[in-house]
Amino acid sequence: MTRTVWRHSREGGFTLVEILVALAVVGIGATIFISVFSSALDLARNSRSKTAAAAIAEEQLEAIVRHPGQYQCALNGAKPGDQLPVVPRGAEGDKPRRVAPPSVMPADAGASRRETNFYERFRWQAYAKAAAAESPFVEVTVAVRWKEAGRDQTLALTTSAHRTLFAAKARPGAGP
Repeated sequence: MTRTVWRHSREGGFTLVEILVALAVVGIGATIFISVFSSALDLARNSRSKTAAAAIAEEQLEAIVRHPGQYQCALNGAKPGDQLPVVPRGAEGDKPRRVAPPSVMPADAGASRRETNFYERFRWQAYAKAAAAESPFVEVTVAVRWKEAGRDQTLALTTSAHRTLFAAKARPGAGP
């Protein structure tokens, strides 16, 4: 009885074609992973900016409604639908206002500087609009603006406030 023995010319290695295919698959996978990771970082950065802008707008709206004597708005004589600037008393013009960084900052100097730089990008403006001359309420809007990836971004929050709030006199120490 004769036995046939098959011999392979290959003894456990990879061919050049197999190595090139494996490298191509790993390269495509790495490219996809880096692209997804980069997109996730951009989304996280954008989400943080929008969250900060919403917090800034909410804080400014609350300050305007709670302490109206510290702000001025020329509602008297305005036509219904006119959007009038709401500015801090004694402030010049209705240009966008800078945002102060949070009062609680990281202990690390580098992190504190990054946080300060982050908040320096934001500016806010407030406007009041009366729906009708006899309306007891006005619409107060705070718009927060910043640049993200070279593009202008805006987030606006609106609430209603009683018209008499803006007729209040300045409180002592609130400015002229």
